[in-house]
Amino acid sequence: MKSLSSWGLALQRTTASLMLIIVVLFSICSTAIHGVENTVYAEQVVSVTYFLYDAVKILYVDNRSGNVSGKAYLETAINYSDSNYRQEVIVWSSANTSRELVDNTTAHSVKVSNGTTAFVQLLVKVYARVITSSEVKKANPSKSELEVYKNLTYLSRHEKELAEKVVKDFEEWLRNRNINISTLTLGELTYYASLFVYKYYIKYSASALPRSLDEVIEKREGDCDDMSRVLSLILRYYGIPTMIEYAYIYVEGYRFGVTIGKSYIVFENNGPHAYTLAYLGKDIGWVPLDLIGITRDDPITYSSRSLAIALIVGHSYNITVNMTSVKEYVQFSTLVQYVEVIGVSKKPLSGEQILEKLDRALNEYLTKTSTITTTTTTFTTTPISTSTLISATPTQTTLITNTSTASTPLLEFKDDMVKGIIVITSLCIVIAIVITAIRKR
Repeated sequence: MKSLSSWGLALQRTTASLMLIIVVLFSICSTAIHGVENTVYAEQVVSVTYFLYDAVKILYVDNRSGNVSGKAYLETAINYSDSNYRQEVIVWSSANTSRELVDNTTAHSVKVSNGTTAFVQLLVKVYARVITSSEVKKANPSKSELEVYKNLTYLSRHEKELAEKVVKDFEEWLRNRNINISTLTLGELTYYASLFVYKYYIKYSASALPRSLDEVIEKREGDCDDMSRVLSLILRYYGIPTMIEYAYIYVEGYRFGVTIGKSYIVFENNGPHAYTLAYLGKDIGWVPLDLIGITRDDPITYSSRSLAIALIVGHSYNITVNMTSVKEYVQFSTLVQYVEVIGVSKKPLSGEQILEKLDRALNEYLTKTSTITTTTTTFTTTPISTSTLISATPTQTTLITNTSTASTPLLEFKDDMVKGIIVITSLCIVIAIVITAIRKR
């Protein structure tokens, strides 16, 4: 759930990303990533249907300071299309939400007040063209082809200084492997840069708050979002347009809960993730560079997109994190106590089933804390009446229909879109459980 003042602040960035990476690696070990319901066409296009739901119960709002807005937004997938990935979103069911257009994207708002219970469930149809690293390595677009996204090669003065430092290390890494950078195609350069960042240069390390680029580069530590920003730094230095994509990654059978401030969020069959997209010309388009694929030394072929397990929720076009938005989200999560469930399934859930999952999360939350608030306010759980459910006729939202390479950048989201914060206090225990599961397979 996102506050009104920080619309771009979604629950995508942080420690939860570490949990996701580990659990997806577990999923990749299985031969049934796509499952029997996926359709694979002759041209290596995968079609999958998911249902994404976000349910929230607001327990208590501390608005004595007057800083809490009357609205918040639920997490929703977006209608999106490029030459390699198309995502169509239809509202399947909802309760106690209002549909709005925010930054050219359909949003579902809820009233921020004591006792509010609401949810939205979306049908998300994904069409993914499987891109291989061998295909990408052949790409060598001209400067004129990349000009269409010239604004996505922008680096501030300070970012250029950081880029020069990282690029120096990258080119030395190439020389040590007898790779002549002057003979590389832009596709090969992109592939090697992703290997360099994800596997060698940055050690994976979770953090409760977003790190600055300076800190990530100095300490050589970061999570998937941090790594994606460093990779974008390198590629933009060489004139390759980039953006960071945020998504919920489908991981069947996985469930975990996290505490954010005074609130509690449960992820079911999914986890938040971030990765870099690089534009390599009109013939190949936007290419995913994903930490998930690094276990096979192939961040392209085995990316979340190529596996068709990514439910896209937004993009970031800036490399530097907007810390003001981060502070706004932290403040919102402190003043508003809520329980939230974000889930993905292959089949639609009834309104009653979604509310049951929300009640389960509430019970888990209550076992973790002796009191809901620091005041004497008592909260009583009241289920939504089935008469308030909207599910009779699914309504399709506006779809971006351009499936070819655009002649102008598709900047559908705010440039300062910053992803939110998820804190996992029992991180080591959960990691140990997942690693044990991987070894058993």
